[in-house]
Amino acid sequence: MKRKVLSKMTVVLAFATYLPIYAQAVQIDGSIDFSGSVLLSGPVPGQFTTDLGTANGVVDWLGTTVSLVDGDFTRVSPSAPVALSRSWRFDSAAVAPFLQAGGFQFDLASSQIVTQLSNFLNVQAVGSLSGNGFDATPANLFFTIPGNASVNNAYRFNMVVQANPSSDPQPVPEPASALLLFIGALVAARRKMLASA
Repeated sequence: MKRKVLSKMTVVLAFATYLPIYAQAVQIDGSIDFSGSVLLSGPVPGQFTTDLGTANGVVDWLGTTVSLVDGDFTRVSPSAPVALSRSWRFDSAAVAPFLQAGGFQFDLASSQIVTQLSNFLNVQAVGSLSGNGFDATPANLFFTIPGNASVNNAYRFNMVVQANPSSDPQPVPEPASALLLFIGALVAARRKMLASA
């Protein structure tokens, strides 16, 4: 009787090892918006400018707050502290971390100026979002200064970070080591039982 049960268990477990075990990657979905003021850098290194037409980066962020949340970002409170890279060139390469808020982090891969006029600035960036137990997720950043009015040399800005989860996330294989060890132990026990019989 023991041999029959042990034999059936061995067959079932051997079959189970051929079934792949997967965990689905959980990516971030949604967007988070920020607003505040910035001091802009201009053509002279180390000096700020009040001319949107020649601005090439941010020297300092002032009073940045979370203004709107959607999707997985609804857990972020509008009063959550926002940490941004101290300075940012609009044509920059990687900056990590670029932005942190509510347990999420955006690592900037690259950015570029899309539209630059004397009264309007639009910069777009790509990178990845992570945090709060989610897998790294591709994301876009949209930074806009919608007007030419500066107050105390600072411009009001709007910034949106939009997650772009893969429409078909790849499954992540899980190791089946414990199952393989158990099968090995069963095979060894079966051989021992057959040898003693």
